[in-house]
This record gives sequence, C-alpha cells and structure tokens, in this order.
Amino acid sequence: MKTLIISFASFAMLVVPAVAQETPHHAPTSDAAAISIPKSYSAEDVAELLEGAGRGMAKPAELNGAPGPTHALELAEELELTPEQRTQIEAIRLDMKTNAIAVGRELIALELALDAAFAAGEVQAEGLLAALDRIANAEGDLRYIHLSAHLSTPAILTADQIRRYDALRGNAD
Repeated sequence: MKTLIISFASFAMLVVPAVAQETPHHAPTSDAAAISIPKSYSAEDVAELLEGAGRGMAKPAELNGAPGPTHALELAEELELTPEQRTQIEAIRLDMKTNAIAVGRELIALELALDAAFAAGEVQAEGLLAALDRIANAEGDLRYIHLSAHLSTPAILTADQIRRYDALRGNAD
C-alpha cells in the first residue's frame, strides 16, 4: 500500500507542473482544450477554474451583504464607484483571480492524478483517502480565496453602495 501512496503522490507531482506549464500566468486561460480534462469535470468546469471564476463558491458572502470584487466592478457605473474605489477593488479582484487560477490548476492536476490512478487500477482505500484529502484541501483553499475577497470589498464601499449592489444582484431581502 505504501507504494500506491508514493506512486500517486509522484504522479501528482508530475501532473501539477505539467498543467502549470500548459497554462502560464500570462497566457489566456479560457481554452480548456489546451490541457487534459479530468473525467469528473466538464470543459466548462476546467475553463472556469483556469479563469479564476468563483463558480458560486462565495454565495454565503454574496447573499449576506458582502459584495464581491468582480460583480462590484461590473456594476461600477450603477454603484457610482469613485476612481479610488475602482482601483482598490480591482486590486482585490486581481489578487483573488491570480490566487484562484493557481489553486484551480492544482485542483485540475489532482483530479487528473486521481483519474489516472483509477484508470491504472492502482487505487486502494489508503491511497484514496490521501488523494481526496489533497483535493478537498485545494477546494477549500479555492473557496477561501473567493470568500475572503468578499470580506475585503465591503470595506471599500459605502452602505448605500452595498444596498444598491444587493438590489442589482437580486440579493435584497
């Protein structure tokens, strides 16, 4: 069983850098066809991960009065954001996106490694639990990235802007 854990970990170490090389930070990330797609994901899932999209991960914040940076910028005119607010929110959005893309790549690589281990018939309970722990940690990291951006954005907005945001996004009570 130890060889399974070692071989799975070794495979994951090979796949993570390969996925990162195929989708460098400066390249457009919307082309999910450029990398392998885990069998458990759709091409759309992969494209969203490679773009740093939230995929609904921040709904607890969004639905409870904590606007996100991406949607706040999309609604900049309606919210009457000042140039300073736009700059601050754009910095939060860029940080969120950069970190989400990196973790999204890691998550794809971990899912590919899991696919490959099952395809090779190498998965046993002990190795499976370790693989799923790594996947769950990456998913948790990704959700944290998006939720924490929702924690930072409201501090930049006025109470009126937050009320308008909620109404425009359909989140108002």
